[in-house]
Amino acid sequence: MQSKRFAIRKPSLHPPIDPENEFQQIELIGKPYLTKQRHHLCKVGSAVHNNHIRLWSYEQWQSKKSDPEMDAWGMPYDVVLVENALGSVCCSGCHSAGINTQSLSDLVVAIEFINTNGELQTVCDYEELKLAQYTIPQGWLNDKATLKSIVANFGLIGVVTSLVLRLDELSYALLQPKRVPILSTIPPKKLDDAPDFFASQKSSSTDLIKAKDNFIKICESDYYAEFFYFPYQQDAIVNTWDNSGSFNDSIPSPIQAHDLEQNVLTYFVYLITPVLSKLLSQEEVAKLFAELTNKVFYQPEQPVCIPITEAMHFQRGVHNIPVTIMEMNIAIPTMDDGSLDWAVAWDIWWRAMTLIYSQAKGKQALQTTMEVRITGGSEVALSPLYGSKACFAIEILGNLQVPKKQWIEFMQSVLNQWLSVRDSQGNPIQVRPHWNKQWRELKFNGLSGIDYMASVYSEQIQLFLAGLERIAMEGGYSTEETQQLFSNPTFDKIIFGNS
Repeated sequence: MQSKRFAIRKPSLHPPIDPENEFQQIELIGKPYLTKQRHHLCKVGSAVHNNHIRLWSYEQWQSKKSDPEMDAWGMPYDVVLVENALGSVCCSGCHSAGINTQSLSDLVVAIEFINTNGELQTVCDYEELKLAQYTIPQGWLNDKATLKSIVANFGLIGVVTSLVLRLDELSYALLQPKRVPILSTIPPKKLDDAPDFFASQKSSSTDLIKAKDNFIKICESDYYAEFFYFPYQQDAIVNTWDNSGSFNDSIPSPIQAHDLEQNVLTYFVYLITPVLSKLLSQEEVAKLFAELTNKVFYQPEQPVCIPITEAMHFQRGVHNIPVTIMEMNIAIPTMDDGSLDWAVAWDIWWRAMTLIYSQAKGKQALQTTMEVRITGGSEVALSPLYGSKACFAIEILGNLQVPKKQWIEFMQSVLNQWLSVRDSQGNPIQVRPHWNKQWRELKFNGLSGIDYMASVYSEQIQLFLAGLERIAMEGGYSTEETQQLFSNPTFDKIIFGNS
């Protein structure tokens, strides 16, 4: 009951870790080891929240400040929200931070779950565990290929109880989210692609070339790259940073100090939005929301050097504002010379921007934000990042006060534009929906959401089913029994309809 009260209360609080709850254990295992950098394996219960492991890392950083010889470890990347449980975000195949990072599921070195027979079963990557000098318990299935095929599983393998994650030695971000003119942030392919709303920024083609070069540099070199745009603003909020800060220069997290303030402000936005939606036009609500958000967003005057585990959760209280979300993970194609075709990203972004500013007077379906992260690829079978060199993970977020029909029509119009984008060779681009966001209501070139998911993930689904067959054989049950116990009508059609 306590967990339920925490979940429904607004503004919801951060529940403390329960030391008696085996699903909320955080334990370093094995020994530190070196690949391109130092790592340590960590066993976490599936109910450990991002905030739990953030605080766990922050306490290590504080101890290291007292004794610099001590080690400090943390998640190398994560989602912004601190309220998510690791058992969910690490089993969805999604979420990354920059072009040199993979999905959160790729951090999983071992996964423990209660299988169809009601027994504990574990699948692991033996080679990585061996690097950490960790003695593998008897009965674990040592098979990296199977692990990669089933770690993004949405509960279809059973009830996930714990994960072994690969943590990094803490590095330090030079964090400074800031407002930047939109044409200098994510530039259009050509100036005419930008709506007339931005006429004052259409100064010269020389500026456009500089903006394109800067965008490519950020996307291909920064550790973390994320951009936000709120309608009727001339600026975007740019949150890109490198992790080259020094431990000696790192300071106590100012974000932690703003936690309560941000939670109160976002709760205030949540309370007044339904009232404003009755008094004002949709356009006026969107403008006001953008102004309020500018006050909520953490924007320091100078870069602050803090642990990356603090920087990745730079915005608090977001969960207090319920939204509808469509996210597509769009692979950036590789050109003949091996370089990435970033013009696809510019095209994707500005097609959506054009639709934002082409709605009827007073109407605005996008009353919150459009946001994009640059990500790397993934080795996890059901990840939307699978097999890609780089992805443009773009999402639009809707206000629940916008009529459902209007929001679905807007999502569909944006999706239609994205599906019509072509690369430099005239080929269709790869568009994979985020599994946990809106796609069921949409049509993909005539296909239903379910049929499109089964099609666009078809090869990956076969890998997942092969992994499911392997763990079923090891556990002494059948995939049919697993489907009957853990699947649902949606996954019956998408996953098991492809077997």
